[in-house]
Amino acid sequence: MKVAAGILSVVAILLIALIASFFAGGTLSVDARVAAVPAKDASGAFEAVADVLTAGIAPQVFSAEALGDASDYVLIDINFDFRNRGLFAAEWLTAELAPAPGDVAVYSKGTEAIDVPARGGNSLNLKVIARAGGDLEGRELKIEYYVLGMRRTAKVACSE
Repeated sequence: MKVAAGILSVVAILLIALIASFFAGGTLSVDARVAAVPAKDASGAFEAVADVLTAGIAPQVFSAEALGDASDYVLIDINFDFRNRGLFAAEWLTAELAPAPGDVAVYSKGTEAIDVPARGGNSLNLKVIARAGGDLEGRELKIEYYVLGMRRTAKVACSE
């Protein structure tokens, strides 16, 4: 009887350790890098952004007004590097940007969904057009992903 109790105790300890590693290792660490360029300095890119917005194919639109002169806008490139230190892959990671005041649209998104392998990393790129003179702080990336079929969510601040 004592042998069976000992074996069951070891199994219980292993299960508790597995559950703890699942919850502790199922979170992602995220680094955000932001670069901003005045749209007047990138006239070709500004025209391409205007075409994307006119065609209605931008991933996210925050303001429906038509674009004016390029000197009134700034193009912002945000790179997110995701690291998964856990033992299980983070799958089907989707992201949505919560805008800062002055943001017009996300005009390019690296991909719709990514996977972050166990003990690995992946990155996501967003390109945003915003009004010049606006606050480069205040943006937040809302992410949703799945670890072993369980939904996880997080918010990441985007700052320069």
